[in-house]
Amino acid sequence: MRECGRWAVPLIAFLLCYGSTATGAPIIQLAIDVGFDGYLVPRTWTPLRIDVTAQTAVDGVLVVDVAEAGGVRRAYRYPVRLVEGARQQVHADVVIPDPRYPLTVRVLQGEDELGRKTLPLGGARAVDGVVVVLARSASGLEFLTTFSGRLRPAYIREEALPVRWQSYEGVSAVVIHDLDDNRLLPTQREALREWLAQGGRLLVTGGDFLATVKSRWLLDLLPGVPLGVSASQILPGFAGLTGPLNLALVRPRPGAKVEPDPGRPHTLQWRYGRGTVILWTFDAFAPQLRTSADVIAKWRATLTDPIGSSSANRSLAELLPNVPDLPGTVQVGIALAVGAYIVALRWALRIATRRRGWLTGATIGVVVGALLYGTAVGARESVAVLAQVSLVEVIPEVELARVSTAVVLHAPFGGPFHLVAPPQATIRPLTGPTVNRFGAAAEVEGRTAFPSAERFELVQVVPFAVRGTIGPTPRGLQVEIENASGLLIRQPVIYFAGQIYPVPDIQTHAAVVLDPTRWEAIDRQRTLGEDLASRLRQWTFVRLGHDVIIRPDQTVLIGWVDDARLAVRSPQAQRGSTASLLVVPLAAR
Repeated sequence: MRECGRWAVPLIAFLLCYGSTATGAPIIQLAIDVGFDGYLVPRTWTPLRIDVTAQTAVDGVLVVDVAEAGGVRRAYRYPVRLVEGARQQVHADVVIPDPRYPLTVRVLQGEDELGRKTLPLGGARAVDGVVVVLARSASGLEFLTTFSGRLRPAYIREEALPVRWQSYEGVSAVVIHDLDDNRLLPTQREALREWLAQGGRLLVTGGDFLATVKSRWLLDLLPGVPLGVSASQILPGFAGLTGPLNLALVRPRPGAKVEPDPGRPHTLQWRYGRGTVILWTFDAFAPQLRTSADVIAKWRATLTDPIGSSSANRSLAELLPNVPDLPGTVQVGIALAVGAYIVALRWALRIATRRRGWLTGATIGVVVGALLYGTAVGARESVAVLAQVSLVEVIPEVELARVSTAVVLHAPFGGPFHLVAPPQATIRPLTGPTVNRFGAAAEVEGRTAFPSAERFELVQVVPFAVRGTIGPTPRGLQVEIENASGLLIRQPVIYFAGQIYPVPDIQTHAAVVLDPTRWEAIDRQRTLGEDLASRLRQWTFVRLGHDVIIRPDQTVLIGWVDDARLAVRSPQAQRGSTASLLVVPLAAR
């Protein structure tokens, strides 16, 4: 008894220590930052920043589960690789249809779940638009609550900027009041530039910040060259302001719009691609300016001015066929399989008629059943067809193109599917709750219903070096095209104000003097035809007549291209109809 007592204390201590180790901190710790300063715009791509800390080595996957109405869940997956004690930040992008449902993040290694965290969202996070403000202090734009709609400021630091331009989908403007460029990733700079080039809005507010900014990429975007700062007692055009005010000295760049005069401007503005860059030489967040009625009116005019958008929208998916357009080889294969089945069935019936008996009948039944099953399996695999259309909108000033792609997967017998999108694209379903797993924004897989025609939407930005000009010459109006994309532009036409002018195919260079008698009028009211390519071109003509980017007086080049960078692939489906239409605005000489 005394011996037992001697070992009792050490044994209890060991068990307590072991128990505390076994039930201590979890293997994986998760910290989740949703949207911009907690705000998100439902049904748009929303950035997530997820810090994963591990107490042991991990080689697995991080899964973000987004819940929807009806118990539907969409899972977004991102790779996680950590050594013991390390931390990894995962930049994820998800679409949140309804913020009333929580968000769940899990870390899996094989079949084992290493960590999980559920984050309630709530309707208070949902807004109509976000003004992203890079600033040290979280104040200055409180008046946004008086705007129509739910437009809210999100005060963030550099690390919270998205690494993919698609995450700016719900952003109305980006305001830079302060910036530490050393805290930015190259992918964050590139994402901001790509979003801006497509029609985004960037506002840089001056004062002392402009005197110290060294970021070459940001200086190259500005419509003026900062020269320093000077103290002033007045700000032309703004009443009731008392000094001193630190105003940035700026030399306007050629092509910049300046207010009130080039000598002492307080506002400079120009275009970057389709986007707008605005520079205020005054510090709009200075205490004496925040409550100025004139400054608030300027904010209002700036933030409510319409910004550019793509010619393509979700109506692009309406061009896709509702029934599969089977390739010729598939049609021939199915016809041969059906013919073989009919021949085998006739042969089996003939034998059964001549030789009656249960053994003969059973044998014939097994053979015919196997043949029928094989034919059904072959047909099921053959008739899954993937069709897609792409609109390639070139931004010549920056040699980029925004590509909008609509995809339809026809699977008459249903079953699993796997789509592989281009690496820089984001893909999301437009129909049905069939998708259950996304890859890192470039792949999607799930299971289709029976039967199904599932539609998906892709957007991406790709380099595209095509430029064009139009202007008068002694021989008449001339169009010149420089094509350094390496792609042949097929069946191109010049479009202007509802008329088209056919020109020869363009490989590298073309110079065409336009004959006034060769213009052809198009009928925008014409019903879209059955041919997918014709439907896409007619749809584009209608969009060009009403789009906010292509001005009514804008001349554009339109033609077909075959670009492997735009294609969506599927191991389970045949390639059906594919059409990619190029739209290039022509600069006036």
